Amino acid sequence: MTTLLRASAARRRTVPRCLHRPIAAAGLALLAGLAGPGAAASAAVPAPVASAAAPPATTRISVDSTGGQAVEYYSEPFGVSADGRYVSFTSEAPNLTPDDTNDNSDVFVHDRRTGTTSQVSRSTTGTPGNSASLGQSLSPDGRYVSFASDADNLVPGDTNGVYDGFVHDRRTGTTTRVTLTDGDTQADAHSYAPAISADGRFVAFASQATNHVPGDTNGLTDIFLRDRQAGTIVRVSGENADAPSEGPVISADGRFVAFTTEAALVPDDIGGVYDVYVHDVRAGSLQRVNVSTTGDYVEGITVSPTLSADGRFVAFTSDAALAPDDTNGVNDVYVRDLRAGTTVRASSAAGGGPATGGGSYGPALSADGRYVVLSSDATDLVARDTNGVPDVFLRAGTTVRVSLSAGGRQANNHSYQGVVTPDGRQVAFASGATNLVPGDTNGVIDVFLRRLPR
Repeated sequence: MTTLLRASAARRRTVPRCLHRPIAAAGLALLAGLAGPGAAASAAVPAPVASAAAPPATTRISVDSTGGQAVEYYSEPFGVSADGRYVSFTSEAPNLTPDDTNDNSDVFVHDRRTGTTSQVSRSTTGTPGNSASLGQSLSPDGRYVSFASDADNLVPGDTNGVYDGFVHDRRTGTTTRVTLTDGDTQADAHSYAPAISADGRFVAFASQATNHVPGDTNGLTDIFLRDRQAGTIVRVSGENADAPSEGPVISADGRFVAFTTEAALVPDDIGGVYDVYVHDVRAGSLQRVNVSTTGDYVEGITVSPTLSADGRFVAFTSDAALAPDDTNGVNDVYVRDLRAGTTVRASSAAGGGPATGGGSYGPALSADGRYVVLSSDATDLVARDTNGVPDVFLRAGTTVRVSLSAGGRQANNHSYQGVVTPDGRQVAFASGATNLVPGDTNGVIDVFLRRLPR
């Protein structure tokens, strides 16, 4: 795994590796040492709007409610609403809201229309979490935010002393713990990476706990799906798999869950190598998706799945040669069409062949699967890529570079971890560059959003 994935930005507090977000784990060691209303509660969520106000092409998101830049530590995005108005991100910066005093990472939502930044890793009463929180997903309307946290003051009765998964409803201000057992008792080990369906009803998450479902005796991290409305939970990563699973993502309706695992979950899987699987909850089926268009499995490390809204398309990172001309020997991003049975490389060079200069990783898909956002060290995905650092790109037939300034200048430092609006027109990403917006003098990784021309 370490041959494929690079370390995420350094954190002040030691966070278990299993709690790192799948995309963040594929990020780069970028830099060394990296207010809501009264800051008492999260901002109310207005009804969805047709579109966000048109800003410059590239804007900085990780700022406080007065526009002041973050200080001292990193910020990384994990979600953007359908209209691009709300961008969610994790940050260790201590100055984004007035009452951020926990000296740990927190989860924030920036409203691009009003300019306000609100901390959402709070209890229902508005109390900020007293330990680290890591963001995972944002619903398309910007209402629900899911995150993992080992804070023990977000909900009453949190006494298990481990990371749990939570959902914060920005409209009602309530925070709910979702990584509970069928009987609503606490998990007996870490739970993390909670990914939420569009309506907030279903949550897929990874957990080391043994008490989520009866008969969980493998002692390994499994993937679970919780129905918040029915109060039920099922395991979706096989019955007592023989190796751990991680990195769940979920379709808009909660029917499909994709995840990474070393387990042998299909008859011809020998195990011991990371693969990506998709579980169809309605049909009860499980399929490995990192195969070629001819259906052939090529051994290689495959991680970081992401799904289109309907679950038809799944994108992932793999160092396996799943395209006939894949001879570059590095990680590429592929998209599998589960309906058509085709696998297409998204990280191709501008001329259509295999990319050179480095690998590609960390994909994100638009709602219809047409647009693929990826990060890449490659130097030939677009013309005139001469900055010598990883960039963020968007591909839809052709590839364009996203991590540019408003005037189209190349970033002068690494950019990574893109997340995209459902229509593929706006991309948020993390970058250590100082030349993407005027006045960027904080010397840390910030979150930016770029609006692409229609």
